[in-house]
Amino acid sequence: MPGDGLRRGVDGEWFSLRWLLRREPLDAVLNAARGTHPLIWLGLAGLVVSGAALGPDTSSALVRVKLLAVLVVGVNGVALGRPSPPSSAGGPRR
Repeated sequence: MPGDGLRRGVDGEWFSLRWLLRREPLDAVLNAARGTHPLIWLGLAGLVVSGAALGPDTSSALVRVKLLAVLVVGVNGVALGRPSPPSSAGGPRR
């Protein structure tokens, strides 16, 4: 189903918001993220390939900003994909 990746991504955000509001345990958020992670990477790869196929004008400032945004999203995904120390999984700081 084409919208399945988007639905799962929204589900992950929903569980994360509920965890921040202390209405959902961290385990539920991590379980939701495990299912969405591959689909998010697939979507990002699709955006990169389709964007490259369009032959963007890399001398344009707007195109450079967009390329930088895609790079930031990718680096953020790599950083978040690594396991974090147990002390940071205790919940949001107040």
